[in-house]
Amino acid sequence: MLYKILKIYGVFLQALGLIAGIACCITMAMVAINVIGRYVFNMPFDGAFVYAQSLLTITVFFSLALTQFDKGHIKVSFITRRLTGRLGGAIEIAMLVLGCLLFALASYATLLFAMESFEVDEQVFDSVQYPIYPIKFVVFFGLLLLAIQFALDSLCAIYNVKPHEKGN
Repeated sequence: MLYKILKIYGVFLQALGLIAGIACCITMAMVAINVIGRYVFNMPFDGAFVYAQSLLTITVFFSLALTQFDKGHIKVSFITRRLTGRLGGAIEIAMLVLGCLLFALASYATLLFAMESFEVDEQVFDSVQYPIYPIKFVVFFGLLLLAIQFALDSLCAIYNVKPHEKGN
């Protein structure tokens, strides 16, 4: 059952990773268009900075949980790699649960922040007027997905499930 949940969740995270990659490519193209427009044609792309900030937020927060799913985050393991057996496993589980709790709290705080921004219709006034609250919800969503991934990693560690192996 856990393996099926991991598989479905992994496909969902990969789809978000694809969206993050597309957002990154759009950001690069937009910055290039802005630079060429500004220095070659003396016509900058209005709002490029604001849009780039939003797209970079999507790029980062839509890929956080996928990076954890793929075990791509940096782990400081100079102590834990020396611990084997039950103690090492218990410490790994405790750290995963702590990560889950920390990112769940961060996502909750970000949700409150995003809701407040939505209620007052917070806008960025640059060369374009742009609502900022949708991007704050993206941050909430990314942190929530990371908390869920830590919870799934905790369950995998508790039940000794290897998420990327078939047959579990």
